[in-house]
Amino acid sequence: MWGAIAAISATIFGANAIVLIRALKGLHFSVIMSSFGGFALFQTLGFSWSLDILCWPACGMERILVVLLALFSFAGQILLTLSLQMEQAGPVSIARSADIVFAFIWQVLFFQETPNVFSVLGAVLVTSCVILTGLRKWAMTLPHESSLKHSLRILTK
Repeated sequence: MWGAIAAISATIFGANAIVLIRALKGLHFSVIMSSFGGFALFQTLGFSWSLDILCWPACGMERILVVLLALFSFAGQILLTLSLQMEQAGPVSIARSADIVFAFIWQVLFFQETPNVFSVLGAVLVTSCVILTGLRKWAMTLPHESSLKHSLRILTK
């Protein structure tokens, strides 16, 4: 029950964050990243301290992995912020959901766990949406008199 509540809450807050970042497209990405980072830092420290799970990584390799996680997360958030400033929120959020496919690849490569049929079907649907959204965006940029645009008229409506 709590897992479902957490998943739905994360989806709602994530969607609101995407719309909010899109609305703040006039701001420099560093302002958004500073606000996001500061809020996340205090929130994480507060929850970790209140749940009594605040601790330092045990060994050198764990510390390196934590730093790499932070760097890649920061870079990913910068790229998401920049993409939302340049593109509409809908296509960006759809393209962002393609990380499901990458999660399956990592799951099979590193944990040797095979996804079930429903998971693969969901990944195919997400990937299809990403590809169709990209094709539609490309078809919309074609000149009006283009024969290819007329052939793809179902995508350009």
